[in-house]
Amino acid sequence: MNYYFDTFNLMDRFRTMTPREFLNSHNEDHCEKIAGMAGTNLANLKLIALYDGSCSPRLAKSLAEASGNKMTRDEILFPEIYENNPA
Repeated sequence: MNYYFDTFNLMDRFRTMTPREFLNSHNEDHCEKIAGMAGTNLANLKLIALYDGSCSPRLAKSLAEASGNKMTRDEILFPEIYENNPA
């Protein structure tokens, strides 16, 4: 067993992402579903993720929960700190 490879896969499985990374790694239907579960719409999620739109802490918490914590509240509110490839 390759320990490094198995550890890498496990870490990647639990890695969280910014809203931009989330949008880029999920299809539009899934993103629309997550946005709806959080009480907003796909257009607003895209505004937050792609165009540095503002987001309330309450909406950030709802988006994080709706995404199954694939995005965290802090990554939604402060993506510039967490973004791997800033635009």
